[in-house]
Amino acid sequence: MRAVLVGNDYLKDNNGNFKHLESNTSVLPSFVRAEDYFNKSVFDQFLLDNNITTIVIIDPSGPNFLSDGLDKQHDGSSSYQKISHMLTSLYGETYNVSFISQNIDGSLPFIEDEDGKLILRIAYDDNALVDETYCKDNFNFLKLISDSNPSSLPNVFFNDGNGITVDTIGTTITSNGNHPNFIIKERYPTSNYSAYPKVYKITTQEDLSALKSGLNNSELLQEFIYNGNDLLDGKLKTYRHLTILYGGDLSILNAFDTFVHTNRLAITDDVDYNDTTNELSPWERPKYLQKTGTTDVTRLYTGSENDSVQKSDGSLVKLKDLTIGDELSSVNLIGLGPNDESHAKFVSNINDLNSSNIIYSPVFDGPFGGMSYTKEEGSHPTYNNPSTSNEWGGFANTNTELSNITFPEGGRITFDASCEGSAQVMFLLERDVYDANGNGDEDTEPKYTTDLVTISGTGTTEYSLEITANSEYSSFVMKVITQDLDVNISNTKIISYVSGLTDVSVMTDNIISQEAGFFEHNITLSGGKTYNFLGRSQILSSGPNEDSYRFMMADNLVVGCKIITRDLSGGNLIPETIVSMGYRYVHEVAYSIDVEEVDYYFRTDSSETPTQSVIHHNKEVIGGGAGGCQCYYKNVTWANCSCSNPCVYNIGQCPDDPAFIDCCSSEPNCYQGVYTQGECSGGKE
Repeated sequence: MRAVLVGNDYLKDNNGNFKHLESNTSVLPSFVRAEDYFNKSVFDQFLLDNNITTIVIIDPSGPNFLSDGLDKQHDGSSSYQKISHMLTSLYGETYNVSFISQNIDGSLPFIEDEDGKLILRIAYDDNALVDETYCKDNFNFLKLISDSNPSSLPNVFFNDGNGITVDTIGTTITSNGNHPNFIIKERYPTSNYSAYPKVYKITTQEDLSALKSGLNNSELLQEFIYNGNDLLDGKLKTYRHLTILYGGDLSILNAFDTFVHTNRLAITDDVDYNDTTNELSPWERPKYLQKTGTTDVTRLYTGSENDSVQKSDGSLVKLKDLTIGDELSSVNLIGLGPNDESHAKFVSNINDLNSSNIIYSPVFDGPFGGMSYTKEEGSHPTYNNPSTSNEWGGFANTNTELSNITFPEGGRITFDASCEGSAQVMFLLERDVYDANGNGDEDTEPKYTTDLVTISGTGTTEYSLEITANSEYSSFVMKVITQDLDVNISNTKIISYVSGLTDVSVMTDNIISQEAGFFEHNITLSGGKTYNFLGRSQILSSGPNEDSYRFMMADNLVVGCKIITRDLSGGNLIPETIVSMGYRYVHEVAYSIDVEEVDYYFRTDSSETPTQSVIHHNKEVIGGGAGGCQCYYKNVTWANCSCSNPCVYNIGQCPDDPAFIDCCSSEPNCYQGVYTQGECSGGKE
């Protein structure tokens, strides 16, 4: 049995009557838990009545999680539980639930229909009557409903010039006070939400006639339904009802409760319009429309014109007054390099952030004494201690830059490892190497042997060993104690502890600006300070219940995340928790700055007399390129990251790094991710 999920959108007018706006397939409802709106008993009975034993779900992106970058109306989480996830959770064991993704060209794969099989389509099908004729074409939809029940629609006018026409507006002008009363929509689904719909406040018959006569053959004029008595948190509401149409006669199954969407911003009594056209001003659109288009600030991420940064002499300067060559205050973040990719890979804890630790990168690819070392392309190095090896054997560091390393305050060795079973590993630090050129045992003294650490499990895990020595070393050896077992070890770091932060100055190298309308995130921290961030601002922060800090987009921050702060007077870096979030739409000049040599600086809080700052990176997160295949680096530890649009036809290969998740044509689906990207190369699809 074939079925399709249809979303029907409604508004409630001042008389309490629901007005049908449109119907859609490929529905992505913005609720956190689909289960909260699902009538399981109704669906259970439907499955029983139709002898269903197998459920196949056609989903646009398969079983991937979705993330919401802006709408934080829910419970502090930006991950949705999709309908497909819910059905899998509820029926996966008893009804053999499976997923079929939409083809990359938008077409649907063919699935043989048979008794006992429910094929539930949540994707758009351009070969289906419901989708192509009524969901896609507003004229056909409105004409169909108007001919049978015109009172169920807002008053509407259109004329396609080919005999399809409706006019229930006539000369009617409904007054909504200072709020809009008419809206112009496109006949077919728009992708230009910055221009459509167009919203107006009309008061005269002359202006109404002008709107009607000015429509082209693919536009419609509709009454704007405004109900100031039906608000949620001061925001206008849209009602959505999900139905399932099934079988050859398109029977209706009401398996979901009605739920509510709101617009992004609350309405106000003061509303701005264009004095000439009577059209709603761009910055007012988020109050009256759910979709308002891009903000045209995709390359702007530092802040708006009145946001401040801290100069190296301690003074503050607004972005609008900043000039190239100005020196800004910054600190050395250990492990964060100056290249474009480093901010995406960077992760640290609060202790390391508040230190000037020195990090070294040994390369243990020098086996000796009968040890076995292999490194295959695309995989981590494999170490093995054969039973035929010598007791003194190990794996020597070959990075010659590691010499005369001291540990005045101690240190540690960290590495990632996995194996099938369990294996013991240790490290040996020596003053100099024991070699065939004359160095003997006396040249290796003093030496330091770490504790043993046990590696277990096939999943990659980070391990750490403390170093308490205070001597000088130039020789470093890794020993795999357990014999005849392959051990994968990578990302090894030797860290020498140095307490205290190191302040540095960075020079403003480039400034770009643009006057535009855009959303600002309004964030309040546990210490009471507030900040305004553009959506793509890169802020040193952590996820909820995390103690690892990385640069995250403001779009991906939620209540419960922690942001690294510092008093403008100096001192340690301190994590503070986000206690509340909101956002506003503004129309002003937005800025991005580039600083060198390191690429981060201090952004101040948003008070009139700032006293606190956060660490802001000057690199943007690049979005997916149309028609191109990119390697996305996953700078998160959260699960459920996947390539939403893989490059199945493009040739490419991601770098040899497990944090690169795939070659993708657009940004991967991942909970609160930060990514960087680069061109693929090689021969992998």
